[in-house]
Amino acid sequence: MNGWRELIRVENVVKRFGTTIAADHVSLSIGEGEFFALLGPSGCGKTTLLRMLAGFETPDSGAILLDGKDLTNVKPWKRPVNMMFQSYALFPHMTVYDNIAYGLRQEGLAAAEIERRVRQVLELIGLPELAKRKPGNLSGGQRQRVALARAIVKQPRVLLLDEPLAALDRKLRVEMRLELKRLQNEVGIAFVFVTHDQEEALSMADRAAVMRSGKIMQVGTPEELYNTPANLYVAQFIGEANVFAGRLQNSQGEWRLVTNANAYRVPSTEVQRSGLTNGEDAAVVVRPERMVIEPCEGEQDSAPLNRVFGRLLEIAYLGNARNFVVETDDGQRLSIQTPATELAPPVCVGESVCVGWKVESGILVSASENGGGKADEQA
Repeated sequence: MNGWRELIRVENVVKRFGTTIAADHVSLSIGEGEFFALLGPSGCGKTTLLRMLAGFETPDSGAILLDGKDLTNVKPWKRPVNMMFQSYALFPHMTVYDNIAYGLRQEGLAAAEIERRVRQVLELIGLPELAKRKPGNLSGGQRQRVALARAIVKQPRVLLLDEPLAALDRKLRVEMRLELKRLQNEVGIAFVFVTHDQEEALSMADRAAVMRSGKIMQVGTPEELYNTPANLYVAQFIGEANVFAGRLQNSQGEWRLVTNANAYRVPSTEVQRSGLTNGEDAAVVVRPERMVIEPCEGEQDSAPLNRVFGRLLEIAYLGNARNFVVETDDGQRLSIQTPATELAPPVCVGESVCVGWKVESGILVSASENGGGKADEQA
């Protein structure tokens, strides 16, 4: 990213709760003004890492630095960091104005400065006319905006958000993604947010760290995580994935993935990118939108494609796309997606079909969910 400057550095952090390792030698960097996501399933350690950034938990070892200053043992209220909780934690007996002003009053700021800042963030979140209302008279989206205003009015260097959109219905979540991104761009401070929702992370984050069992599997932009996953875990966690597992073999300079049923061609550029070598267990991952489906009629010219055969089980119309589910001759289920604007392939449920993908559309990864190539790169 152009002009990227490190703001937060997490160095080899370990955190245990009894026999559970919530953070397992975690290292990463977050940039000034970056929208950064900690992404993973429940129990992966992302909320623990967020709480350590906030100062609510202390690492057992390692360090957390902000602008080069070690924050590891700095109390939460002394950090230039603020946190927005999933529950919003608004004071029900206070007005919107007083909720937002509360932290500034605790700091002892002058009344005029409090008035200026509160009015400024009320304009920013688009709710100046609701200053005198109480939280009980607000919608879910309005409460979320007030909680956000209360967090940013103190002008922290970093805002931490724990599943900020989880309490909203789907339509409002989609609207608030755009709103959060807009607000982050306007205030210019770093946002670090926790989510288990990959769509949420990919649509808002500049970069994301995918976590599993206290470890970071990969850090990258949404495009990098989707198009060049570092390992099988990331490939399957980020978006839908059709996975063909086998062994990587090189014969007379041509690379193939040899499975129990087939051999699929693999570009040498993918082999170089993945860091895998001849004879290793590997997998080719193909995204549904990169596959084609057609009837099995006569000889197939497979020159540009890898192909597999099976039976069409299901067709689903999704509005903007059609999704096809195919069971291959060796029992694997595949998902194929085509744009709804294109002419539907001439196939029917129950028919034999041919599924193919361009050789360069397959993503080569280690067959291990943890291993292979760049899996250990954390920043």
